[in-house]
Amino acid sequence: MHKKIALILAMMVFISAPAFCADTSAFKYSAGLDNPFFGLLQRDSSGQIQADLGVSLGLGIAYKRYFEHLKFNRDFDPAKIENFSFFWAIGTYVLVMPYAGVGFDYAWDNGFYLGAGLQVSSAIRYDIGRGYLGYVGPEIHGGLMF
Repeated sequence: MHKKIALILAMMVFISAPAFCADTSAFKYSAGLDNPFFGLLQRDSSGQIQADLGVSLGLGIAYKRYFEHLKFNRDFDPAKIENFSFFWAIGTYVLVMPYAGVGFDYAWDNGFYLGAGLQVSSAIRYDIGRGYLGYVGPEIHGGLMF
């Protein structure tokens, strides 16, 4: 019972955080179905979000760096390419299997973001007779900054 209450409270904090953090300079962390799964936002000298370093979904280390900086949008207008923030990413799964990728994020000023990319990772499955095979493919992600 206590675990259910703790889970509900944690979900309420994640959902309500953007309502209290409309100022994008207040964002310090990111969490979501993304790599990093939970990360610490890093800012450049002008205070813009430049990178995200944290824990990957596969219990490894993840680093995502934007080519310029993360751009925030007030309204949904994907017709303009300048509204997207392009990035490169590197990291590991289970601390030993590396991955790399490129992609883009579309972030709103309330902290939510969605994105997509292309990821290349090392051994993720064993094929009998052929050995380990890697993965090259698309990925879709999203999350929340708070």
